[in-house]
Amino acid sequence: MHGGVDKAVYCYPHEHYDYWRGDDWRQQLGHNDFAPGQFGKNLTLSGVTEEQVLIGDVYRIGTARVQVSQPRTPCLKLNIRMGDPTFSKPFLQSLRVGFYV
Repeated sequence: MHGGVDKAVYCYPHEHYDYWRGDDWRQQLGHNDFAPGQFGKNLTLSGVTEEQVLIGDVYRIGTARVQVSQPRTPCLKLNIRMGDPTFSKPFLQSLRVGFYV
């Protein structure tokens, strides 16, 4: 597991894609064709955003029971994936970072 048991699965809200597909980001990144997994996540969720979850919340996803452990802190790998060595800074500032379970 990358990051240990507290970072077993990275969840990212589907609702955030519209923000990253906006004109400003299309110009900066040179594309806006983001597919599920674009930000390195393991699980795309709908209807569950950072504003709605608290550390310690427990959810059932299929047959798995998962617990929210922490927000994501972007790393160098996100910059590489996005093709922009500075992307992690605005990603973090956007508060659209997702969370780990």
